[in-house]
This record gives sequence, structure tokens and C-alpha cells, in this order.
Amino acid sequence: MFAGQYDHTLDSKGRLIIPAKLRQVLLKESPEILGFWATVGVDKCLYMYSPSGWNKIIEHFAFDDNPFQNEPSRQVERWFFSNAQFLEVDKTGRVNMPAQLLGRAQISDRVILAGVNKRVEVWAPALWDEYQAKVANSFTDFVEAAQFKSHGSSTD
Repeated sequence: MFAGQYDHTLDSKGRLIIPAKLRQVLLKESPEILGFWATVGVDKCLYMYSPSGWNKIIEHFAFDDNPFQNEPSRQVERWFFSNAQFLEVDKTGRVNMPAQLLGRAQISDRVILAGVNKRVEVWAPALWDEYQAKVANSFTDFVEAAQFKSHGSSTD
């Protein structure tokens, strides 16, 4: 599970150091290949998935019974996958962040990496702060409105 918040800076070549704690999770989940699949997310951020997590995303979008699914589904799938790129983690723990993705998330030189269970989100600091302020004021309402899967245990 990816968790935590990390404030990092992109170098002049657009490289981002992946924090050691996130790399450890990545190695555990996908030891065969060290890297992330990155794509556009919602809320003006980027999503990064381990290779095994990315395979689950692919399975979720598998429409074997209807290759011509409805228009909104096609648009989501097209936008999500056409913007996806594999980012290999180099020997020093860095990934090259594509300019196209950085632009979509309004990221320039600093980023916030947020571990969000099965993915890492990459945010522009100003947008992250704005999002955090919005959620802080309504967190209880969001929790009550969310439909969490029950696994036989209470969240209390």
C-alpha cells in the first residue's frame, strides 16, 4: 500500500526522485520491473501505478463483451490510456516526468507525491493545498457519503 505525503523538486531535466518508502512498496508489489505507469488523474493530478496495479486497471477496462461501449466509457478509456507512459526508476531512484503529463497537472518545478492506497498521486503544490483545504472542511461528509466495501469489520 502506498501512503504518505512527500514534497519534492524536479531537476532541470524533469527528473523526480521517488522517495525510498514508495520505492520499497513498488519493489514489493512488482519486483520484476522497477517503474510506474503514469497517466492523467482526476482533480488535476497525475496517477502512478505499479506494473501489477496497472494490470488491474487494464482488467477493469476490459470490455470483451462490448468493444463499442458507450461514448463516455470510450472517452474515459481513450483519455486515460492515450496519456499513459511507463516511467522506469533509474539506479538513483529517479523517474523522467514527461512534459506532457506535467503540463496536464499544472506542475512546474515542485511536486507533492501522495500515496493513496494502490496508487501514487502527483500534484502541483498549490492545487494540493487547495484540495486539502476543501477536504479538511468536509471530510466527515465525504466519509459518510462514501460507499466503502465491508469486510466484516467496523471502521470505528
